[in-house]
Amino acid sequence: MSKKTEKAKRNKQIGTLTDKQKYEAKILEKDARIKELELELIIAKKSGRPELLALKAGADLLLGGKLENLPILEAAAESGELPKERIKDALVRVQTLQDDYSL
Repeated sequence: MSKKTEKAKRNKQIGTLTDKQKYEAKILEKDARIKELELELIIAKKSGRPELLALKAGADLLLGGKLENLPILEAAAESGELPKERIKDALVRVQTLQDDYSL
């Protein structure tokens, strides 16, 4: 086998290994994020703030939320923990759904 062919083969192997490493890194990154979210959920449940976590994660509408947790959400909005812009975006999306489906 010529040196050129050997070098091309070695470069291809290195490229394949690099692609595999990138893929594995993405899996590890996603796995770490899932574990982080699971931990946040456990903390939220124990602290009585699952509704806040749901809103922070992107939920626009809470189903089965407890009214007694409303002060927690209000405090989070006032402190900036739950950005007011996030609340406005959720309200707009829910209002749009209501308008679209005449609810």
